[in-house]
Amino acid sequence: MNTVNTAAANKGGSQPDETEFTTMKIASKLAVTGSALTLSAAGLALAAAPSASAAEGYGCTYTNSQPTLSNPSSGTAVYQLQCELNRALSNSYATLNVDGSFGALTQAKVRAFQTCIHYNYDSSVAIDGVVGPVTWNDLNFWAYNSDTAC
Repeated sequence: MNTVNTAAANKGGSQPDETEFTTMKIASKLAVTGSALTLSAAGLALAAAPSASAAEGYGCTYTNSQPTLSNPSSGTAVYQLQCELNRALSNSYATLNVDGSFGALTQAKVRAFQTCIHYNYDSSVAIDGVVGPVTWNDLNFWAYNSDTAC
């Protein structure tokens, strides 16, 4: 069986079909520690992203808390957000200073991430610059994926 990361395979702009989208959502919600877990759906295998508890090897270990964040939030959860945004977006986006302050630059990067996800992978993501449960869910997946979202 071929191993395919369905999310990355759809990076070219095509929308994932319902099976691929469901598989991406399941993978992003799994708590995996250590090695990647392989799921099989419709003949495809998908490597699940590590959970926040397994994030130590990835450098974003500020908190597991995921409150709704917006400008002018501040604190540990914003550090986590900024770190994960830097990991999820490609180098074509300016790297955020991880300072724990949700200001205009963090809001712009959140909107860039939401726009990318909304049009390429998950149209349920609102493009509003607010980090709620749906944005956190997609951010958690892409911050620990082997590829960047955009």
